[in-house]
Order: sequence, then C-alpha cells, then structure tokens
Amino acid sequence: MTITTTQTLNQKAAKKGGKERAPIIPKENAPFTLGQIKGAIPPHLFKHSMLKSFSYLGVDLLESTIWLFLILYLDGLTKENTLLNWTCWVAYWLYQGLTWTGIWVLAHECGHGGFVAQEWLNDTVGFIFHTVLYVPYFSWKFSHAKHHHYTNHMTKDEPFVPHTITPEQRAKVDQGELPHPNKPSLFAFYERWVIPFVMLFLGWPLYLSINASGPPKKELVSHYDPKASIFNKKDWWKILLSDLGLVAWTLALWKLGETFGFGLVAALYIPPVLVTNSYLVAITFLQHTDDILPHYDATEWTWLRGALCTVDRSLGWFGDYKTHHIVDTHVTHHIFSYLPFYNAEEATKAIKPVLKEYHCEDKRGFFHFWYLFFKTAAENSVVDNETNKSPGIFYFFREEIKHGKAH
Repeated sequence: MTITTTQTLNQKAAKKGGKERAPIIPKENAPFTLGQIKGAIPPHLFKHSMLKSFSYLGVDLLESTIWLFLILYLDGLTKENTLLNWTCWVAYWLYQGLTWTGIWVLAHECGHGGFVAQEWLNDTVGFIFHTVLYVPYFSWKFSHAKHHHYTNHMTKDEPFVPHTITPEQRAKVDQGELPHPNKPSLFAFYERWVIPFVMLFLGWPLYLSINASGPPKKELVSHYDPKASIFNKKDWWKILLSDLGLVAWTLALWKLGETFGFGLVAALYIPPVLVTNSYLVAITFLQHTDDILPHYDATEWTWLRGALCTVDRSLGWFGDYKTHHIVDTHVTHHIFSYLPFYNAEEATKAIKPVLKEYHCEDKRGFFHFWYLFFKTAAENSVVDNETNKSPGIFYFFREEIKHGKAH
C-alpha cells in the first residue's frame, strides 16, 4: 500500500470506513525474496565512499559552527530588544537542533556500518558524535540492532512496543464500561498534550535509563548498565566505555561552563539537544506506528514481515535533506541498513517496483508529519488481535474495525 496524498487516504476511508491496511507478505511463497530486492539495486550503491561520507559530516559541522557564532553575534547585537533577542535564540535552538539531528543520524549510520566500510572508523566517529549528543554509543548500537532484527515483534522489538488489550477490557469497552483507549476526546488534555510532549522531551532519556516504551522485562533495564539483559555479556566493556564517554563529556561541559559561563553554555547546548531528542522520538515513533501496520507475535513474525512494517514519511524537502533522508527512505534502511546513507534515495527508487503494494509511504510534508505525531501519540497505544483471522497479528484497537472487516 502506497499512501501519497490526503485525497488517497480519504478515498480509502470512504471505501472502508477507515484506513486500508497494508497487505501482509505471505510467510511462504512470497512474491519476492530478499535476494530479488537486493538484485534490483545497482551494485555500486552498496560501495562506500569515505570522502563523500565525511563531506556530509563536514557540512553539518560547518553549519553548526556558523550558527553558534551567528547567535553569539546576534545576542550582542539585540541585547536592547528583548523580543528580538529571544526570537534569535529560538531560531538558533530550532535550527541547531535540526542540524544536530543530522549529525545524530550520521552517528547512527556508523552503528550500522552505513557511514564507511571500516568498522573501527565507524565506531570511532559514532562514539564521538553520539557522546556529545548524550547518547551511549555502543549501548544504543546494540539495542538498536535488536530493533532492526525484530521490528514490530510484540515481545522482542525495541522500542515503542504497544500494549495489548485483554478480552475482558475489550468487552467492557464495547459495553461502554471503559473509555476507548485509542479514542480520547479532542479536549482530553492528558492524552492530547501531556503524553506527546512527555514523549518528545523525556521519552528518549527515559528509554535509555529505564527502557520506557520497550518490551516488558522482569527486571529494570538500563542502557547504562553493562549487565543489562539486552546486552551480550561479552560486550560489557563497551557499555562501560560508553558510560565513561558520557562522564568525560559532562566534565568537558562543566569546564566550558567555568570558562565561558554556565548560563551561556547551557543556552547554546541544552535546548538544541532537546530539539534533537524530539525529532529522534517523533521520527522513530512514526516510522513503524500507524493504523495500517500490524504487529506480530512469535507465531506470525518473520524478519521480512517486520522490516516491511515501515513507512517512508517526509519532513519536507529541507527537513529530509537536513536529516540525510532517514525519514523518507526508511524502508530501504530497514532492509539494507548497511547501505551507504547517501545512496538510499536511489536505492528506494530501485526497490519500489519489486515491493509494489508492500511498500508504504506518506509524503505529505513537514506540518502533516507533526500533526500526525500528536494524533498518533494520543490515539495509538493499544493493539488487539480479535479483528484478524490469525491471533498472532495485532492492529491498533479501533471501534470501527470488528470481526475481521471494517465498518
């Protein structure tokens, strides 16, 4: 299923009383294989260019530096005008946060081997730039690999694993004894505003610290714990190294604060990091969360089924450029995460004719992306499996979809 315009969505809603679900690829006798998908991509697109990779990183760092010195200049120039001064600072925070999101994406590509061909260089670059954005590089690299391996698996994915409604809860919802978990009113302050903003500004550190939104665990899981169950025991020293990197960076920031002033360092650093974290949460949440996409338990999940539970969205041409097209080529990224990031657009064009209706996209731009985040964060929290022929396939619980068909 390919979603391209609001009109397309409205036409499908008119046909079925709701969104048309993405088709599920058969577990056996699938219309294509992983080899056929890869064969559609020209081989040269899998080859890394160190010069090209570092040029993208260099541009991001140059832009970040220019904006840093520009705000310092504008701050002195606008001291007499409070409104203008604040306007300059807010513009700096928003643009710098978007720029750092691009740097975050490149460090993430290092964890996949999509930056350069040399693993040691990937890890060096990724470690440095994730650390300065307060990400424990190796810890997240390992947990993120599990997400790629178990995408939309109900018990093994990382993160944004939805809750399952029980038959008893569903019966009470149908009888009006419980409010619909995915249908808050337009004036439900907690669901419509508190939850989305908590996700944006606290979701990322809470996930790293206590595995918030991850699959249920018997014990507390933290990305800062070398002994956490999400890591292999042999990798404990890399988790510890990630922690030590964050400690060293914190000390460096403290030293910068002593030298240039803690208020200035905080103003230059903290708000852009929060903006970056917000982009990160919104992007990763919407990539695999939608009414059209299923989740699977162990009886129905396969790697390819999980990888295809991905939507290519868009932040608009400028946002996609700034984030190195991680949003609008994410299907390709999930199937071939090691493919050089700068070739993802061309590779996406190559695999679409193979995937056909199994490729999902929604390219309605920046403002729709953010509208969709707030709507989805409020309305997509609980799944159930009573509307499907297979009990191992879960969709977000909706009143209008019952007994295997839409009303």
